[in-house]
Amino acid sequence: MLNLGARDRIRRKVATILDDWIEPHGTCSMIDRRVLRAVDVSEDGLVRIAIRPTRPHSPVILLNLIELRERLLKERRIKSVMIRVLDVPDEERWTRAVNAGRES
Repeated sequence: MLNLGARDRIRRKVATILDDWIEPHGTCSMIDRRVLRAVDVSEDGLVRIAIRPTRPHSPVILLNLIELRERLLKERRIKSVMIRVLDVPDEERWTRAVNAGRES
């Protein structure tokens, strides 16, 4: 279980990574309100992110989100990352594809 200070550090680190991570079509960073719908960091180090791609029919977002997830998992205190893809055809399939990688 994380203490509040550790949880806040994870939140700040996730925010920094998302701000630096460019949406694959180059329109904005991943922290932009057009893309980022929600971020939650649990006390156990689980990060949940909901993303809405700017171009819902472009599969390049899958590769971008897989790389983003892998980048987040490199952070010491982050134990698990779950990225949910919203407002695309077959959302559940996209979400499973993004999260099929390694856990830590």
